[in-house]
Amino acid sequence: LIQVQFLKAQALASMEAIDDLYSANQLNLQILASFPAIAVLIIIFYGLKNVFQALFSKKLASNEMIRNDIRNYIRSIERIYVPSSTNSERILDYESFGKLLFTICSAQNVMKQNSSRFDANSRKVFEEDLRDLIACNAKVESQIPILM
Repeated sequence: LIQVQFLKAQALASMEAIDDLYSANQLNLQILASFPAIAVLIIIFYGLKNVFQALFSKKLASNEMIRNDIRNYIRSIERIYVPSSTNSERILDYESFGKLLFTICSAQNVMKQNSSRFDANSRKVFEEDLRDLIACNAKVESQIPILM
């Protein structure tokens, strides 16, 4: 009987120690329990953000509008090269080369933003052509056929 009382007292003491440990770590457990809820909220936030960005951005532009944008960039590149073809050195000056780089960068951005609308081969050929256009010290007459 004394042994049972002793075991009961030890069990109560250990249960009290566990309760103390639990109450000391209650804040940690509450924070840990809130992580899944916070993760779900973050996922919902970014999901809604992407939906609204898609609704209110140029991503809703039609394929024809995208193609017109790219066609306009190519025409701008042509306009940069045509006056330079009368140039005696037949290479782009610094100002024209800067305009060319800006126009090519803008065209690449349009293509990247709308890459899902074009097949992989068309994107690859387009990127290669744009890379060929920015070759340093290339003669204008060698680069104009790339645009055609």
